[in-house]
Amino acid sequence: MNKKTLLAASVAIALTGCNGSGSSEQSTPSKDMVTITAIDGYLSNAVVFIDQNNDGNWNKSEPVIAQTNSDGKAQVEREKIKDKGLIGIQIIAEGSPKLNWLEELGLDPQATIDQDLKGQKLNREVALMTPISTLKNKNVVISPLSDLVASRVRQGESEDVAIEAVQSALGVEDSTEIFDDYVGKNKKLHKVAQVLTVSKADSRAKYDEMVLEIANQAVQHVETLTDEQLEDATYKPVITRDDNNGSFKVTENHTVKVNVDALAKLQKKLSDKTTSLMDTDSFPVIDLDISDLFSDTDTTAPVAWSVDSLSPDMGIQISYRENILKLSSNGEALKAGPVVLTLLADDFNSDNKKVGKQAVTLKFTVGTSNKAPVVDTQEKTELQDILDNWYIQQGDVFEQSFSVAALFKDADGAIQSYHIDQFNLEGLVASVDKQGLVRVTGVPKNARQSGTKLVISAKDNKGAMTSTVFSLPDVKEGYQPPVTEPENGFTQALFDDNRVWKMGSLADSDGEIGYAMFLQNGGDYQFCWGGNDEVPDAYKTNISRKTDWSLTNPQSVQQMLVSLDHVTGYVDYEHKRCGSVTLNEGKLQFTLDGAGESVVMERLYHHVDAEGQEQLIMKAFNDELFWLDSSDTPFYQSAQVDSFVYPGVEEYRLMVEQTGVTQSFDGEDPILQYSILMNRFKSNGYYESQSIDYKTQSKDDFFTGGQWRVIQDEFGNELLIQQESSEDQKKRHRYINRKIGDVLVGISWSQDNGGTSSPNYSLSSDNKQVMLDIMDNLPLIQE
Repeated sequence: MNKKTLLAASVAIALTGCNGSGSSEQSTPSKDMVTITAIDGYLSNAVVFIDQNNDGNWNKSEPVIAQTNSDGKAQVEREKIKDKGLIGIQIIAEGSPKLNWLEELGLDPQATIDQDLKGQKLNREVALMTPISTLKNKNVVISPLSDLVASRVRQGESEDVAIEAVQSALGVEDSTEIFDDYVGKNKKLHKVAQVLTVSKADSRAKYDEMVLEIANQAVQHVETLTDEQLEDATYKPVITRDDNNGSFKVTENHTVKVNVDALAKLQKKLSDKTTSLMDTDSFPVIDLDISDLFSDTDTTAPVAWSVDSLSPDMGIQISYRENILKLSSNGEALKAGPVVLTLLADDFNSDNKKVGKQAVTLKFTVGTSNKAPVVDTQEKTELQDILDNWYIQQGDVFEQSFSVAALFKDADGAIQSYHIDQFNLEGLVASVDKQGLVRVTGVPKNARQSGTKLVISAKDNKGAMTSTVFSLPDVKEGYQPPVTEPENGFTQALFDDNRVWKMGSLADSDGEIGYAMFLQNGGDYQFCWGGNDEVPDAYKTNISRKTDWSLTNPQSVQQMLVSLDHVTGYVDYEHKRCGSVTLNEGKLQFTLDGAGESVVMERLYHHVDAEGQEQLIMKAFNDELFWLDSSDTPFYQSAQVDSFVYPGVEEYRLMVEQTGVTQSFDGEDPILQYSILMNRFKSNGYYESQSIDYKTQSKDDFFTGGQWRVIQDEFGNELLIQQESSEDQKKRHRYINRKIGDVLVGISWSQDNGGTSSPNYSLSSDNKQVMLDIMDNLPLIQE
């Protein structure tokens, strides 16, 4: 493990409690200790936390006071939990982003193990709570049963009323049984607890509103079970509610069982074969037999499994046939660093429906003799002197550049690329090209004291990186530019110069793109978009119809965009598809010639660039978004991703989903709904994703996440890749196509077991308020 933080040290002390094996000659006052026991079965590596916001979940900002040991126990000082709020335990699944949280805290980033399953790491994530009154005891049990009471209290009931209601639902004679350790004492209550845990994980946010009904259903079902079913730790039926009629259903399910002994043997074989592996070596051929690794009582067929692919630059090829996982060299040089293989077994219930995946990991490390680049301190001093002499004034156009080509030295290789890792000064943008030329440009919006950080890194040809920090001087007070926004909505000025716009649709699976115009013709207003249907349309296409990304293929997405860039003469084109427009209170009422029906178009976001060119985000058809850009930015272009996505950035991405179709004068139009997803990019190559409630601006308690990286495609374009490590294991790809003020327009697609999605245009921003304002005008994705 890496160095531990003070929190980790205090947690370690708390875990040893009063039961340490040593003794002391000195007399110290005895501390009032509380023993917390986490059970479904006994849960080791569960996180004990203080639920400060009373939402029944562990959020990243909430204090961790302990991790449970192999017996599911943790000892903590009463003073640390007294009057601090509800105490809960968080079950952490294998592959969860919360493992990164633990590592950041200096704690052991291990998934929770249910000792009922003989050391198997759990595949479902859930938090269990206990009411405050139990914390006065010396021994506190936190379980799915205590969680029932805490849930009712969280909804406003008093503890006494909640305990009485839960006692009735469970049918126990004494309410103390709700807070007792039932393992090995009460088989039926133990099974009820198991059913509650998986049902809560399945229902998520809806669980609280039906805890008593689910508890009662669980008790009734358990009464029908045989002794064999009661003792089978993998037998965990799920109780769900039909939201249409309110009825409850019990679905039989046995979780996938992991043979932990077989897993240990696989890990040992892999470790033995790679113990001295270096990045100068060729990866050896390693065959791993996983035939006895997974089992599932719900199916007689072999358990279906898969393995996450590795990036090609790792130098390792993965293949599998039947039950043999084969690792070998892909012909590329090995990449130094830790390698994690994630194997995923499909879990099917008795209805033959896939209900989840059981993940296991195999790990090894590729060593390196490579030395990371080093910073030339003399060169850095000289560059900092240059920056210190910059004159930056609020409201004035600023443009300066300097080269870092001589800043980084690599004794045993070559510098491959440079990156801006951190820069945040409103109105200015920093970028660096492949030759190391750094540019800082824009118009600073606000005065600021010196000290703004500009962090620049260099990566060598073996992937080792080194970064260094520069400091910018004061931004002097000066002229504060007036807001360039016109009056709310569209104005007559839009039609004054008959300029040509580039325009693209942000609809799901319908990435229309082409040329557009707002025309003034003899006092009448018109809006034109591509060409009509009478002739082949060279001025409009649809990127969602292609999945090939090769420039050499005339049918690829890139070539479609390049072709659009090559066509000219849209102003004089005789077959433009146009319709009449009326301007009414900032909105455009657009009627396609000959169609009879009309569409309202609203401007949701507006930006004017330094050259006076306008860029818009527009809504039409009540739910479809379009971007429009009158600048000379071509259709085919890809911005440098690491100028916008780097460690520490939080971006807010608009997610769109097609929920149906409706008929219009233009054929079938999609019915679209929207949500906002926050991505937090971290320095260790991991990211976290969390949905945002745009009305309350609160973050959902449900996280996904995984690994992120920026690669260059075969044409040198930077591509952001986000590989989910849980849920449906999606791999998301995104080019950044253009910048519209604070908003980035991307070209995005994803891959999972179901195949590759159609590419679409997407919106994201590190300005949360901008995205919330856009969202305020859109229909929301329903729960």
